Amino acid sequence: MTTTATPTIPAEHLLGTGSTTVEAADDTRLHVWDWGSGRPVVLSHAWGLSGRMWDAQLATLLDAGLRVVVPDRRGHGLSAVPGQGYGLDVLADDLAAVLDQRDLRDAVLVGHSAGAQEALRCITRHGVDRVAGIVLSAPVTPGLLPDEGGAEVAAAFSALRASWRTGFARWVLDGADAYFGAAEVAAATRDATVAQLLATPLPVVLATHRTLTTADLRPDLAALSLPTTVVQGSVDASAPIEVTGEPTAALVEGSVLVRVEGGGHGLYAGHAEEYGAALLDAVRRAA
Repeated sequence: MTTTATPTIPAEHLLGTGSTTVEAADDTRLHVWDWGSGRPVVLSHAWGLSGRMWDAQLATLLDAGLRVVVPDRRGHGLSAVPGQGYGLDVLADDLAAVLDQRDLRDAVLVGHSAGAQEALRCITRHGVDRVAGIVLSAPVTPGLLPDEGGAEVAAAFSALRASWRTGFARWVLDGADAYFGAAEVAAATRDATVAQLLATPLPVVLATHRTLTTADLRPDLAALSLPTTVVQGSVDASAPIEVTGEPTAALVEGSVLVRVEGGGHGLYAGHAEEYGAALLDAVRRAA
């Protein structure tokens, strides 16, 4: 396996606003990176991470002449950390605030993992006036609680959260390599992912995990009529494709399912070239 290097962004692309903020409905300050110009692609990051998880994709998107807008979820990265507002509807409303206040139009939403839930709920709550397409990346959809045995799965998730009260760092470190599937990533990439997770306050980690594991997005998917791409790794241990990506794609008529062989949950970095090609294809489909 070759090591995936983080690409260098050419200086001519470092235009636009750069670091900025928007205000959520409850006045929470949300940090946003806003690079480049052209058609906007909005990248909504995974549970527990921050907008910096997308670094391996920035050059690809900017080279394609796109505007890349990367918010940090409330409680994550450089955004403010309020003591409330971690339910899915509020998080979706936060994403809508980014679209509105950055005046984004004809945008393609890319949501990874929990970010896929937020992007999808944003569309069903706020409509498609500003959105032309969506990428559900390693999505934790349609939902993680099965119709049969859901109580047992919910209890297992609750027990996991209980273990994190004193053992979250160990859990993160133990799973760091498996996160990238069969890919060998640079140690700095793995360490940056670990650092982002450990920088997120534990109460936020617990609240957002409760949200993502209890959400049922089947009605949202059934209502989706935009060009939709589902991209997921074949060996995703965090959200197995048989439980998430495949049934998600099956619920959206006309969707495209991109299966990245050997990709784990962190396929955006571990399989950056193939993943970036899938994003660009999704942008073209949403034209």
